Amino acid sequence: MKEYIILAAIIIITIFIIVESIFIKKKNKAKLEELTNALSQKDYGKFYTLIEEKETSKYVAAFNIIYLKYTAAIMRNDPKKAFEEILSLEKYPKSRKQAISIYTDAFYYFASHSNNEAMKYCYEKLNKIRKFSSAEIELFYNVYCEKSYEYLEEILIAIENSPETANKVPLVLLTAQMYKNMNDEKNASKFAKIASELLDKNNDN
Repeated sequence: MKEYIILAAIIIITIFIIVESIFIKKKNKAKLEELTNALSQKDYGKFYTLIEEKETSKYVAAFNIIYLKYTAAIMRNDPKKAFEEILSLEKYPKSRKQAISIYTDAFYYFASHSNNEAMKYCYEKLNKIRKFSSAEIELFYNVYCEKSYEYLEEILIAIENSPETANKVPLVLLTAQMYKNMNDEKNASKFAKIASELLDKNNDN
């Protein structure tokens, strides 16, 4: 009889845990949808209200909360806040794929704002990932952080051979930065303006 009581108790506890798990997953999904909808609509007031709710921290993983706040900072074009959130992510474990995606995207975002400190941080994180390498990231790092301009001629040729699309923008920005490294403000401004015009053109399409 005692064994049946213990077995019944175990079954009840197991069922409770399963039901609770399903409930939490459902609440997690609902809360994430609320947050992502607020972001997609650029309703930042609603987003930050939701993100600070106790229910959010109860049902949404801390990593996801910080990553959403990082995304919001980028959408609001706030590189200082974005860097703060990236630093906050450091203590959370990430898969190799997650780490590459997060730090690569962040590296280019901070490059667009000439934030060398943040670029170096992301670059170092990427270099710690086993078997990761990117010639493009090395090039950006050399130009922005080490103030190199040795690839100017090659990049100018690449610009000439590139179509007028958003893919051309990084090349033009690199050129602007290389001229800046050479203290050639005239050409630096010229290529920065071209990059801005290309972005506007592609945003209109």
